[in-house]
Amino acid sequence: MQQKNELTGKPSLMKELNISLIKEALTKHESATRVELSSITGISQPTVNLLIRQLLKDRTVVSVGTIQAARGRKAEVFSLNIKRYRIASVIVTRNIFQYAISDMNLNIEDACVVDHDPGRSFSQQLHSIIRHILKHNPYVQAVSIGIPGAVSESGQVFAIPHIPEWEKTNLKKMLASEFDLPILIMNDINAIAVGYACSLRTDVQNMVYLHIENNSIGAGIIINGQLYPGFSSFAGEVGYMQIGPGKRAEDILPASASAQRTALLSAIATNIICVLNPEKIVIGGKDIPDSLYEHVQKGSFMQLPEEIMPQIIVTDSYPDYYLRGLGEMGKRHLDKGVHLA
Repeated sequence: MQQKNELTGKPSLMKELNISLIKEALTKHESATRVELSSITGISQPTVNLLIRQLLKDRTVVSVGTIQAARGRKAEVFSLNIKRYRIASVIVTRNIFQYAISDMNLNIEDACVVDHDPGRSFSQQLHSIIRHILKHNPYVQAVSIGIPGAVSESGQVFAIPHIPEWEKTNLKKMLASEFDLPILIMNDINAIAVGYACSLRTDVQNMVYLHIENNSIGAGIIINGQLYPGFSSFAGEVGYMQIGPGKRAEDILPASASAQRTALLSAIATNIICVLNPEKIVIGGKDIPDSLYEHVQKGSFMQLPEEIMPQIIVTDSYPDYYLRGLGEMGKRHLDKGVHLA
């Protein structure tokens, strides 16, 4: 007979630990019967029965049917109720940490802005914020983090001049050493692009989001309805685009007057149209020249046939799209590994 290994100690602590073991088992195995949960966790079956009743009552767990068990009996199967799950979205800039907690429909339930503490490293403060989030939001099952730099598929950060501490750091691996839940690290412009694409009522398959801020410019690319990061996660770094002999776009941007910025954006938009031919080009950020829509569209019309021109949109609501994009990607990341009840 298998020996059970339930912990002894304060009843409230034991109950909390046992519930955690059951939730971990259901996350890993997607679904299980009471007997299977007892075998997987090492918790006695009477205790499993008691805790399952509680988890059913508060809708943390749902019944997903029955299976044929030994001796012709039927056993009820349980799964985590993903509708109870929450996603934490965290935006990191050189000055602040902003986070929001949303449900699986991406409705924001709580939000907060925390100033960066110059006496602490970004890593120390990010760890502290995530601990705070998980302590006060027990149903958070995934964390999406947006940063002002490029991010490889494995979570390696590079090209992040505003937070040099994280240059060539595998941020995902660093956080995974403490937090046992799905963590996604995203480039900020890519997250905004995803958020804007998700907000559109029409089914847009191909879109480019251009973002201008603090004398820098970047792009997020949506192809066939999916974010396109490129093979080395560097797609969209249009600041490196060559505009004129030996000049990058970001070399020209700082010294540009409003008219020059408009001409630069027109040239970048023209190049994007020629290479990707998207349905929409969306332009956002803090340093957008006046009457940009008219001038960019006019500049592109001067060089390209009208028939192939995308719709050009200028928006100042990018912070909302940023959080939405992080939430959407966190939801997709979570959906890959958890059975939907």
